Amino acid sequence: MSLSSRSSDCYGATDEGEIIHSTDGINWDIFNFNNVYSGFYRPCSFSSILVTENRIAVAGKQDDGFPVVAFSSQGNVWTERVLNYIDEGGFREFLTESPNFILYDETGDQFFIACTNGLIMVLPSCSQCNKVAKVSDRSIKSMVIASGRIMLAGEGYFLKTIGTGW
Repeated sequence: MSLSSRSSDCYGATDEGEIIHSTDGINWDIFNFNNVYSGFYRPCSFSSILVTENRIAVAGKQDDGFPVVAFSSQGNVWTERVLNYIDEGGFREFLTESPNFILYDETGDQFFIACTNGLIMVLPSCSQCNKVAKVSDRSIKSMVIASGRIMLAGEGYFLKTIGTGW
């Protein structure tokens, strides 16, 4: 479903909950998240993976349809990130839209999660400081960042540019 690399290795994620890893692009190790974390986390189907210099992030949905994002430093131990946020009314809410794509903003040390129904979730280093913004009525499928701006692409030829700070 997704591939991401850094100078030393490459990672991939499958819709069967597997995280694959290679240092040469030929030989791949398979980490079956669903088997390893059976009984601890709900089974997952991944849609996106992103590798940074210090972290690996995967996003997708659990078998009950709820979204999931997990982080690892080396790919062998994973921790789910709680996907809650404070809404405009001051109430704690949980993300319900499915993640499609992950983007990392090195300058702000934060991850952007592109979701269905035009939502973007921002995951800063503070797990209590998550934010959500609705930027479209269409599902966002991909993003790139340059010069403090994010270009979004999605269903139905959707293109939009937004800033990184809300």
